[in-house]
Amino acid sequence: MREAFNSLDESIWFTFWRDFKRAASNTKAVLFVFRENTAQVSTPEVSVDWDLWGPLVSVLSFSILLSMSATGTPGVFSVVFSTVVLGSIMLTLNVLLLGGRVIFLQALSWIGYCMLPTVVAAGATLASTNKAYRSCLLFSSVAWSSYASVQFVSASVSGKRKELATYPIILLNVSVAVLSLVNI
Repeated sequence: MREAFNSLDESIWFTFWRDFKRAASNTKAVLFVFRENTAQVSTPEVSVDWDLWGPLVSVLSFSILLSMSATGTPGVFSVVFSTVVLGSIMLTLNVLLLGGRVIFLQALSWIGYCMLPTVVAAGATLASTNKAYRSCLLFSSVAWSSYASVQFVSASVSGKRKELATYPIILLNVSVAVLSLVNI
């Protein structure tokens, strides 16, 4: 059960430390999603205890990576943000239509954290000009991100519908990887 807290009565350091631990826990749930004990323990916590600090860092990092490598396209930064927001809207609507429970900011948090493997892959693709290496790296990050998103979304919908609920996230991961592949 979640503790009741009042952020008006706590120190700034305590608030910062609590938010940092939450972001670290959510990041660990995505990075170690293939370890059974970590994914099973962390996924319900992330589904209920969401935040926007980690997604902000991952989307900003991804936007900066694509903007640094772009040649003559000043709108890359805004394209990444609008793609993530549209993906969050689609995920929210999809989960709600499938009878699940989610809010927009929670979906934005899931998408932001699940983009982390793609952000790491986009950073690693800057080191090479080989298209095959870039493609393999980015599409393996899509598989990783998609698998992590199934873990998050499955807590919000019934077992029979979790594949349908994760479809928008998988499409978003593919489109972000293609954006990264075309842009770099």
